[in-house]
Amino acid sequence: MPVSPNGLTAGQITANTLPVTKQAQGYFLDHVGSLGVILSQVEQARQACLSGAVHSPSASLWGESIGQWEVPFQKIIADCQWMSDMLGKTVSDLEANENNNAALVKAIQQEVIAETNAPPP
Repeated sequence: MPVSPNGLTAGQITANTLPVTKQAQGYFLDHVGSLGVILSQVEQARQACLSGAVHSPSASLWGESIGQWEVPFQKIIADCQWMSDMLGKTVSDLEANENNNAALVKAIQQEVIAETNAPPP
């Protein structure tokens, strides 16, 4: 069985890669939720400032500056969601590859057994 430069077989690398990739996907997904909560709370504060709940020029300026901040922040959220989606696809692809590899190994083993048990020519 081929061994990588760090001494691990392909199966060992995949066995380690799957949980790490799933964990990373979960972190990005958690960040999407957390950042969404922050965005919602900041938007509520902005609306309060712009609606006149807080009467001051600084509140108005703050409310306007938050409006400019929201678009880049929404991009960060979208990027975290995209990364979570890509990691999820990677996990699916790795699992499918492992299933294919297992099927190939089984077929090869059966072929070797059949050839071993075949009568000599």
